[in-house]
Amino acid sequence: MENTSDRDGGALWVVSSVIRGNVFLRNSSTLAGGAVYLDLDAGASEIRGNTFHANIAYGGQGSALRVGGAAHFTVDHNIFSGNGVNIAFAGSAA
Repeated sequence: MENTSDRDGGALWVVSSVIRGNVFLRNSSTLAGGAVYLDLDAGASEIRGNTFHANIAYGGQGSALRVGGAAHFTVDHNIFSGNGVNIAFAGSAA
């Protein structure tokens, strides 16, 4: 996937989901979650076996992945490389 969002989640903005076996490459968002923004107020999610590479969050929160909300989530067996944010001292990897 290669996309841009003018808000959160460059490629995906989802509520409670299973995300498996994808490649998120060169996605960007102006706020949070360069590749994926998960809004977990509605339920549990899992993110397994994905590759996140060269994604950027210009708002500075979660260059590849940003999780919001209070529900249970699992992040397992993913590859994160070359992701970044555009604001100093912000969370970069996930």
